[in-house]
Amino acid sequence: YDVDCERTEAEGVHSKISEADIENLEAVDGSDALTRNFGDLPNELILKVFSYSEPKELISCGQLSKRIRKISHDKSLWQQVNLSKKVVKTELIEMILNKGCTSLNLSKSTILGCLSLDKESQLRSLNLDDCTNIEVLEELLASCYLLEKLEMQYATIGPKLEASIRQNGKTLQILNLYYSFGMQGHYLDIIKDCQELKEVYFGRIRLSD
Repeated sequence: YDVDCERTEAEGVHSKISEADIENLEAVDGSDALTRNFGDLPNELILKVFSYSEPKELISCGQLSKRIRKISHDKSLWQQVNLSKKVVKTELIEMILNKGCTSLNLSKSTILGCLSLDKESQLRSLNLDDCTNIEVLEELLASCYLLEKLEMQYATIGPKLEASIRQNGKTLQILNLYYSFGMQGHYLDIIKDCQELKEVYFGRIRLSD
């Protein structure tokens, strides 16, 4: 509104903005406004807001202050991570796993770098559909011993991947290998060791009767 703009009571507003009021308004830069207002919220509310954020946003917000960074690294925010169709560096995958991630979606992602894991992951659900970095997939799956759900559509099932799937035999309940490629013996050994399976997808795979 202009300085002299005044709305009538009939319109629901009957206040007037004076020049003095405008002079008292503080102009705050965008980044400063975010720090001042967002940073004034209690930790619980900030954590709730972050629960709706993407990993990239969490990392960016962590640069605002030490307090915000500490909240953005809370383990509860990294339990279920969706990086589908993203360009993902292996350093990010390592960080996510170190925070105790239980559900990770890397479907159709482009993974850059090499992965070297020195401890078992806490993953219960893993989606590796249509991922092309086979070395990273082998290393990632080799760290899994507690998977309940595994999706690897369009994967090439070799000896290493087969062994890694079988080591989850006591917990694995859902296995999706739609349109995957591999020797028939690999599939038979997987089924033999994974006795807890409830759902299996072998679509577009050539298997004997």
